[in-house]
Amino acid sequence: MKNQEQGLDVDAMLWHQGEGDRASFSEEAAYHYYENLKAVFKACRGFVNKPDLPIFCGTVSHNSEQYDAKVEAGLLKIAKEDANVHVIDMQKGTLLDQFHFDPKSSVYFGRAIYNAMIDTHVIDAEKLDIGGYRVY
Repeated sequence: MKNQEQGLDVDAMLWHQGEGDRASFSEEAAYHYYENLKAVFKACRGFVNKPDLPIFCGTVSHNSEQYDAKVEAGLLKIAKEDANVHVIDMQKGTLLDQFHFDPKSSVYFGRAIYNAMIDTHVIDAEKLDIGGYRVY
């Protein structure tokens, strides 16, 4: 909101979260992840007064101890319902430890988001050659 007062315009939002909502941490959080995340996205869009603000996300690696199928299903359900939510498939992402992407997967994720922003006309630039990537 402070940025709006300074004349800055928000063109997109990045989101990568869900580990704390996994069932092994909180059954209730996992159960309500879909509704809660949908509400967060609505609130963020409301803050910038853009109900169709593009939101770019990524899945959690299936190799991570923090992966939760219910959390991932909630995120993918939102992407299926909302044409302005774009989810990069990171299920095969390699890890630095039992939780976090290693440098290779982190760079890949960033480049895939960049390309997805080009695909959705958020930015006008040349796409990066990163091979195939999947966006839900």
